[in-house]
Amino acid sequence: MPQDRSWLRDPLTVATAFTLLLGAAAMLTEARPSIPALIPRILYLAAYVAGGWHATITGLSSLRQGRIEVDLLMVLAALGAAVLGHWEEGVILLFLFTLSNALQALALDRTRGAVASLMKLRPDRALLVEDEDTLRWVPIEDLAVGDVVRIRPGDRVPVDGRVRSGRSWIDESAMTGESMPRSKGPGDEVYAGTLNQEGTLDVEVTRPASDTVLARIVKVVEQARSEKAALQAGIDRFEQRYAQVVILGTVALAVLPILAGADVQASIYRALTVMVVASPCAVAIAAPAAFLSALSAAARSGLLVKGGRYLEQLADIDIVGVDKRGTFTYGRPRGRGRCPG
Repeated sequence: MPQDRSWLRDPLTVATAFTLLLGAAAMLTEARPSIPALIPRILYLAAYVAGGWHATITGLSSLRQGRIEVDLLMVLAALGAAVLGHWEEGVILLFLFTLSNALQALALDRTRGAVASLMKLRPDRALLVEDEDTLRWVPIEDLAVGDVVRIRPGDRVPVDGRVRSGRSWIDESAMTGESMPRSKGPGDEVYAGTLNQEGTLDVEVTRPASDTVLARIVKVVEQARSEKAALQAGIDRFEQRYAQVVILGTVALAVLPILAGADVQASIYRALTVMVVASPCAVAIAAPAAFLSALSAAARSGLLVKGGRYLEQLADIDIVGVDKRGTFTYGRPRGRGRCPG
């Protein structure tokens, strides 16, 4: 089965990888006295560009809107480390911060992949019954309420509707989790994305393609992608206030001693040191890494979790009610061994 490598095309993932590789190369060349000092300096600059471009753009954009975000703090801290002569510290800060943003983007991409998988359940066209002898393939978007579509054995149901004629077994496992197919006949409801297993059905459309149960599930999942978990939202608010305090504190720590007659270079050095030490890279990476790990584990188990907010709410669940057998089981026999006669 081919693996999804869309993450390789994500700019933040590529930036994270380049920051790590360039930074490691710079540190290795810096440790070899035989290599000219200009070489590691160029590598460090390249690592700064790779790791800092996204944070710089985001930080300046927020600053133009009158907000001081943690992105700006991380860039200033990395620049401060370079001024202090500790280029490697700045690279590490930018790498960790870019990694946290890449992890968040990857978590969203996982949800986007789940949405794409849902959309694949729905066929792009349907077999419209114009009269008893005339059938025509049409895009599902062209179907109107009251139209009749024919669903042959092995076809997926294109839209929500009501069976007008025919009998069959419909596999609704992709929609309901129910492993056993359900018998459908005249008057029964069928849903877009489900699979017709054996008979031919004529189905009257009851909802347009944009308002099917499947389409509404997709919309809910897409809306949930923008909702952050309470922990993540709290960390974001803390980071914003924290960045403001650290930047203002750094300015005060540099300016006030100078106004009091202290050495200019020593005061600036001390202020930059405090800013570098105070950079919250651990806080920035903690929540995205935890949520991505949990979402990935759930996805590997076949569970679609709409986002970190809903994952976080699982901790408050004490009792789970299951309405029927088959939801958490395969619903079909499986051999476990042989007993020689």
